[in-house]
Amino acid sequence: NEWIEYKPFEIKVAKETIDAYVSYRLIKPGYEQLDRMGLYQRNITTFDEKPIIENSQLEAKDNYGCVNCHSYRNYDADTLMYHGRFVDAGTVFVKGNDTKKVNITIKDVGKASYPYWHPTAPYIAFSMNETRQIFHVFDKSRITAFDNTSDLMIYDFANDEVILDDRFIGEEYYETFPAWSPDGDMLYFSRADYCGSLPENNDKLRYGIYRASFDGETAKLGEVECVVDEHLTNKSQPFARVSPDGKYLSYTECGYGTFPMSQKDSELKMIDLQTLISIDMNVVNSDEVEGYHAWSSNARWLVFGSRRLDGMYARLFFAYIDENGVAHKPFLMPQKTADFDVLRMKAYNVPEFSKNELRISNYQMKRIQAKEAESINVRYQ
Repeated sequence: NEWIEYKPFEIKVAKETIDAYVSYRLIKPGYEQLDRMGLYQRNITTFDEKPIIENSQLEAKDNYGCVNCHSYRNYDADTLMYHGRFVDAGTVFVKGNDTKKVNITIKDVGKASYPYWHPTAPYIAFSMNETRQIFHVFDKSRITAFDNTSDLMIYDFANDEVILDDRFIGEEYYETFPAWSPDGDMLYFSRADYCGSLPENNDKLRYGIYRASFDGETAKLGEVECVVDEHLTNKSQPFARVSPDGKYLSYTECGYGTFPMSQKDSELKMIDLQTLISIDMNVVNSDEVEGYHAWSSNARWLVFGSRRLDGMYARLFFAYIDENGVAHKPFLMPQKTADFDVLRMKAYNVPEFSKNELRISNYQMKRIQAKEAESINVRYQ
């Protein structure tokens, strides 16, 4: 017979809009086998979701392949790339009505993995990763992953040519997760010192964030400088992203390694690129994993994956970043029913904003994926 009164609260609506579409991979959170997975695009002004490509469409007799690392150029869904692995393998490029599939694998060096499009020049920066997994019995993380090797390449997609620099290939360092600045004059990436044999020394592997200037005419990288020093933080900083206005650098931070979604202590961090001073992101983070994230085209929104709801499945959250760089409380990507994400037993992986809807059909994408991958040239500089 008692009433309960709650403290009043406000819901504020941001003046700045958010991009209408977000794309992601849906995958089982254990990553233990190549089961049903796919790349999807969601219209966040409605509840419409459509498949870009699903691995069940690949021509496999005994197992499914893998589709991953989707990426748009300048938030334009008409310019897309992604990798197909194991079945109908190759990297697919879509630019309007022009499509191609290439094999970006360099003998004795590696194959293209994590991508980032240059904003103006015909280049994509890739890391080349040989990834392995560790399954734990007595650990708060059920599974972790590590890279046996990890280097950088630049792919000239206008000339089907990979450009390699000896400074970013070899055993001295591990480099991964490249990201261009909005003007394309700087390439950011995560780098770790060689720490001995893996996986024995995986918990000693810590990545900092580094950058190198870039000449768009010659495709040459300049001197390397440190932005976030892993030796000072005693943490690992993978997956850096520069805001489209060039003011801020967001990244994930975890205890070690380069796979934040597998570590319970993984959080989102941000620094002011003019001062290199950290920005408070406590309101965005939780007691569970925060990981892969992306900026909206107007630099006012972050979308990121978080396991805060149940500790198992990564769902997508949106956080508003105001003009002063202040982060605001995130909210779950809306669904049509309250139990939608509970019943969908898949994790959302690597979200990416786009301004427009992908025009190429799912059937056309399947036909491109089924083609034989073209070979590419390699040039050292």
